[in-house]
Amino acid sequence: MLLASWQIGLSQAQVQQTAYTVAPNESTLTILVGKAGALRGLGHEHVVAAKSFSGEAHIPSNALYRASFSFELDTGSLSVADEGISDKDRMEIERSMKEKVLEVSRFPKISFQSISITDIKPTANGQTALLNGRLTLHGVTNRVRVPAAMTVTPEQLRVSGDITIKQTDFGIKPYSTAGGTVKVRNELKIRFSVLAKPSSSDH
Repeated sequence: MLLASWQIGLSQAQVQQTAYTVAPNESTLTILVGKAGALRGLGHEHVVAAKSFSGEAHIPSNALYRASFSFELDTGSLSVADEGISDKDRMEIERSMKEKVLEVSRFPKISFQSISITDIKPTANGQTALLNGRLTLHGVTNRVRVPAAMTVTPEQLRVSGDITIKQTDFGIKPYSTAGGTVKVRNELKIRFSVLAKPSSSDH
């Protein structure tokens, strides 16, 4: 099961805030893995998906700039969502991804912790903003900036966006076969769309 822990909150001094709980069946996270190498036409572009989220959000009244966001997921729960491949190939790709690339036995979690939210701009349906924070992957923590679209209403919270990272920045050697002539690209695109609904009670 993918475990995503999500919090948007203020200091306890802020009294008025709304608590939300992530709706796992209405949230998605995918990692797009491109191909590279001289014989890249023989390789597959892969889509790695995770669909089960848990967590909560705390939104202060009229103070989105003071919010925070964090999540954690279980790397062992990621699965290959490619279409048009055999079950055998799917299992082999997942095994290589988990054992050779992500090394899930050593690094079972991926996490993000925001430091600040900046560049908040109104849109027709909500706001856009930059989530500035720390991404920990493969045991390495780097600062990242995540552009996101946010919609906050009394009925729901929606946060979506994508970020491109380099595997080598996190100590990961991009997977390759056939002597390196078929390999995946160093860049990975992480795309997310998370929906949270009001909790039964506010904190």
